[in-house]
Amino acid sequence: GQASLGQAGSFNQSSAFVDFEDVDTSGDFTLALWMKSATLGQAQVYLLSFSNGSGGGEQTAIIYQYEQNTVELYSGDSTTNLRPGSQLSVPDTEWHHIVYTRSGSDYDAYLDGAKHDIATLDGPVHNPQYLSLGGTGHLRAGGPVALYEGLLDDVLVMTRGVDQAEVDFILRGFTNELASAPSPDNGADDVLRDHVLTWEPGQFAGTHNLYVGESF
Repeated sequence: GQASLGQAGSFNQSSAFVDFEDVDTSGDFTLALWMKSATLGQAQVYLLSFSNGSGGGEQTAIIYQYEQNTVELYSGDSTTNLRPGSQLSVPDTEWHHIVYTRSGSDYDAYLDGAKHDIATLDGPVHNPQYLSLGGTGHLRAGGPVALYEGLLDDVLVMTRGVDQAEVDFILRGFTNELASAPSPDNGADDVLRDHVLTWEPGQFAGTHNLYVGESF
């Protein structure tokens, strides 16, 4: 969850900027993060972006304050217009959890765990080379632009879509207080009857309850 271990990434609209190469989201994807803006006075800043590194052109991004007091999913120079329906209201400087996810042609958004349908679209979205946090365009001669001021935490990028149950899990954050990593996975099928059940125990649990269904 947000700053659950007392730490979060701090972006100061100046030197704080994070960049990664070769993150493939050309198919299904999930982009999730916690955000806490330092001020509502920012304009068109990038929380997360996929870009060519030089600014402009093809990009897919989560943008804050493109429209006042909103976060939205944007795909520039693309035949797939993701902006309509993707705007989420963030009218304050409190912690908020943002998720954008694609499963096939279905695009959805989640704000603090509540689902918002974006659209059903058949066109592709951009998948440029660079993933950046807190800004975009780090290869520009003048340096990165659209720099964010505030906190980001538990940033998650996956190459598959998620549903409400998985968003609820992500929303709880990465914690070792609860049991996790079950084997077989939750909802798995075609599992051998003599499979050994394992899981990572919760840090403070003395015992764990195990529930087994009646259908095999």
